[in-house]
Amino acid sequence: MNTKLLSAAAIDVGYGNLKVMAAQLGGDIDTADSLLLPIGAAPIEQAPRLANGAPQLHGGEEVLLPDGRRWVGGIDPTFLSGFARQTHDDYPSTDEYLALYLAGLAKLEALGHRTIDVLVTGVPCSQFVGPRRQELKDTISRRFRGVHQLGGDRSVEVRNAFVVAQPMGSYTGFLREHPIQLKPGERDTRTVLVIDPGFYSVDWVLMQSGAMREGSAGSSHMATSTILEAAAQAISTAHGGVPLSVAKLDGSFRNGDEILRLGALQVPFRGFIEAAAAEKARVAMSKIASAMRLSEDVVDYVLLCGGAALLFQAAAKKAFPASEVLISPNPVMANVRGYLGMALRYPQLQRKAG
Repeated sequence: MNTKLLSAAAIDVGYGNLKVMAAQLGGDIDTADSLLLPIGAAPIEQAPRLANGAPQLHGGEEVLLPDGRRWVGGIDPTFLSGFARQTHDDYPSTDEYLALYLAGLAKLEALGHRTIDVLVTGVPCSQFVGPRRQELKDTISRRFRGVHQLGGDRSVEVRNAFVVAQPMGSYTGFLREHPIQLKPGERDTRTVLVIDPGFYSVDWVLMQSGAMREGSAGSSHMATSTILEAAAQAISTAHGGVPLSVAKLDGSFRNGDEILRLGALQVPFRGFIEAAAAEKARVAMSKIASAMRLSEDVVDYVLLCGGAALLFQAAAKKAFPASEVLISPNPVMANVRGYLGMALRYPQLQRKAG
């Protein structure tokens, strides 16, 4: 195993997935360690048990919360008894959020990232610019910094932690993937509207010259969760009222399945999700377009990222017909890749923060 002495890292504790990346300082983002994990987190007692009574983690990580309680994080929620997905603004202050963060650190520790010089994470735009923004950033930074005991002799030290608006990660990727030649003293004046349809919220922010345009960030709750709820109800109704949970439908959607098994039924389910997404995306895009009308000029690029990027593409093209609509490469990981890019440029990030 290659033990990396000093690392940069990015962890996105989302409402739909846990995304984790890390690289040795001075390394390259394209060769970084990268992990995509399920969002399940609960006390260890809620995990399934093997015949010998030991918890069966199904790829998750057993972690210790600061008060010594044993939890599991990064496990498929369908394996947990009594799991309740967190879908509220106080998510970053919950035990579930912390357990997932520690599970991400445990995965990185196993890969040799035991001392992280700087770690970057993100929060929805509504929280990043909201009235409690400084309190939220301070809470997350405080929880993320320090030496984290993971059980046994495992530990990870995080020396510095920064919080950014989630879509800023994808914007960083855009600048990396679409470079332009600038003369000395010239700035990149392209406007990029980053739209991130996540599980809990659809976040957007208008970026220009490396900064957020004032008053141009916001969030809508017409997100993946509402799409899945509508699709699950439609599937159930179309098949005689057969029960279908959002968690099960979400699992099949995230896994890239084409067929959903409901008892003896084999259901091609993606058409139901696309139909639900068309209406929810239209409403969300209408809100975003209204917000952008305050801008005097047409937006140059609309950049979609997040797990539901493809579901929102048609609505984005209709709402912004004069803009070039792009989808981030590997949209699920787009934000966390951008966070890692920021972490690898820590001296610049530190100057901006100061």
